[in-house]
Amino acid sequence: MVFTLSDVDSAAQAPAQELAVDPKQAIAGSLGALQWGMSKADLIKQLKVQVRAEFEQRIKVERDIMRQDAIYQEFKERAQRLGENFVLFEGAKTGWDVSPIAREFARDNHESMLVVTGKGTRDMYFFMQGKLWKWYREIDREAGDGASEPEALKRRFGAGKAQKDRRDDENVPYPGTTWSDGTTRVTSLRRGAETCLILEEQSTLDNLEKLRARARASANKSSDKVIDLILLSDDERKERGL
Repeated sequence: MVFTLSDVDSAAQAPAQELAVDPKQAIAGSLGALQWGMSKADLIKQLKVQVRAEFEQRIKVERDIMRQDAIYQEFKERAQRLGENFVLFEGAKTGWDVSPIAREFARDNHESMLVVTGKGTRDMYFFMQGKLWKWYREIDREAGDGASEPEALKRRFGAGKAQKDRRDDENVPYPGTTWSDGTTRVTSLRRGAETCLILEEQSTLDNLEKLRARARASANKSSDKVIDLILLSDDERKERGL
């Protein structure tokens, strides 16, 4: 489930005209064992499997016992930290509301996010109603391995379409590309010194405004009910069943 796309190296010599590829297989490979709709607990369990696989690979080639112990301690700490940075987008605003990802979530809509920081990357897994629907990865361009560069992505996913949904403060679309297999939409974009790769469940994306409007309506209804309880007389409240 590591979305570095490093396997594009084998296609590095592919001519530019060979961009008419089906992105379905590439998207499935990028998701790996990650599944839309999985819970926070299931995601953390899968991330631990991923960390363990990396640990086992590193420990195989390390002969020094002291270094082996250091790798083990690193693995243990990473596994323990996986669930620590969990954010509920409820109630008072936080620094996330003025961050570059502020438009990726809505408050008071049972939305949340798990943040996992790696070497040169930051992964943000978004949940709605407790179900995973979006994976947003930020990659430091200086720490990248070239696999998230535009031409490498095109060799992997195909030509794609220019992305238009994500915009800067002046409402100008970030330079980037989108691909979709009907179930998952992948978006790559450049944002300052970072490359961002976003995978989203298409069905949630297609109904996002309705899902959030329903939550806003429910919140407004609750607020109106509180106001009624304060302002109405006992007889009026009884008549309305409040």
